[in-house]
Amino acid sequence: MKKKVIKNIVFLFTLIVLLTGAVPVSAASQVKLNKTKITLNVKKSYQLKLTGNKKKVKWSTSKKSVATVNKNGKVTAKKKGTATITAKVGNKKYKCKVTVRQPVTSVKLNKKSVTLKKKNATVKLKVTVGPKGANNKKVKWSTSNKNVVTVTQGGVVKAIGNGTCIVSVMATDGSKKKATCKVTVKGLPKSSNTGGSGNGGNTGTSGNTGKKEDAIAVNCAHAWQPQYKTEATYDYITMSARICADTSGNFNYQELQQYRKNGIYVRTEYNCACGHVFPNHDSYATHVHEMENIGDPRSHSFSSYDVYAWRCDCGKVFAPEIGSNEAKFGNQSTLRGYNPCYDQYCDHAIATGHNYVPSIPVKCKTGETKTLTGYKCSKCGATK
Repeated sequence: MKKKVIKNIVFLFTLIVLLTGAVPVSAASQVKLNKTKITLNVKKSYQLKLTGNKKKVKWSTSKKSVATVNKNGKVTAKKKGTATITAKVGNKKYKCKVTVRQPVTSVKLNKKSVTLKKKNATVKLKVTVGPKGANNKKVKWSTSNKNVVTVTQGGVVKAIGNGTCIVSVMATDGSKKKATCKVTVKGLPKSSNTGGSGNGGNTGTSGNTGKKEDAIAVNCAHAWQPQYKTEATYDYITMSARICADTSGNFNYQELQQYRKNGIYVRTEYNCACGHVFPNHDSYATHVHEMENIGDPRSHSFSSYDVYAWRCDCGKVFAPEIGSNEAKFGNQSTLRGYNPCYDQYCDHAIATGHNYVPSIPVKCKTGETKTLTGYKCSKCGATK
């Protein structure tokens, strides 16, 4: 009787376990990818793993031009964009979103060496960062010796003292790509006193050198006066400038080019051939992927445009909305339109009397430098 009761208890317990699902979790329910989202630089790879699985896995990518995956799950980044990597086991799919970034591959300067011969003399170095599609093109400028030259984050080098140093510019995206320029400063006046005591500090003889004035100066108790050459110094200062329309509403082309060069960059828009507009490449790529999934037969090629905004000198910015076709410049540097973003700025400018300021660096006179050229006697006119 006792054994029968025990058997019944075991049977009931087993039945409860089966009915309530309180069984150990199967291996299949534990299957998952080690990553569901990764970011890679172009040409870099990452090994995806499907853990908790012993069955055959079929790997695939949604966009081979952006990222590929081999039969073992190794993902390789090809070009800037987004793609989805899928691991398929039976009827189940496990996905990982891959974002590919384009790092900086080159940093170049327009000059390898430069010489400055005046105090506070300046030169603007121009940097080119490649490739064109790099995600982050920001750079950082530095000088190896601030006592010789200084450099702004705009690449303007200023002479401080005699000597030689290296001006460097490096990409900030972590690629460590950089370029250098050797800067030599010479010919600046030395601070040491070249004169002596007595009679105006004459340290040499005023003997007859054959000059006409020496006939007078030979018996003169000289009163030497220093002679200087005065020259203006310049620097690049941010000045206010306004883009105006003439009476017929036409814009000055050169001013528009300056606006494109120094305006406020807002974003790069991607116009899909199907008519949709996207604020960045990732959203455009997602759109194309979705259209491919539903078998949309239309073309989804794109054209991209840099979008700029109007800025008032009071600090207020009038930025165009996505797809509004305002303040856009394409690959040919052509203006595509301003309204109503420009009209909003005009209304504001008329009401406040403010001007648009594109922050154009202008070479301006900042002072003067004096260079000692010699000495002249104030009595007889002799020089040395």
